[in-house]
Amino acid sequence: MLILTVAISIAAGVNYGYLRRIPWHSLITASFAFFAISYFFTVAEGFFLGPILNSLEHIGYAVSTALLAYWCRLVFGSKGIRR
Repeated sequence: MLILTVAISIAAGVNYGYLRRIPWHSLITASFAFFAISYFFTVAEGFFLGPILNSLEHIGYAVSTALLAYWCRLVFGSKGIRR
């Protein structure tokens, strides 16, 4: 799963010009970044600093979810797309 996340991160970086067309693209990009970092913490916790990286992993997932929910509210909220 980490390999898939790295591949998607590279593809997103290469196609960042297209991603900028999405309303509030910075929020959805930050959400994915926290998600990718959380995957890294998942793998790394098996090798060192297990309890600390486990906590950081779950905090990263929570922040990623909150950012994505906020982005959805801004884009698909009751007043439509706002910039």
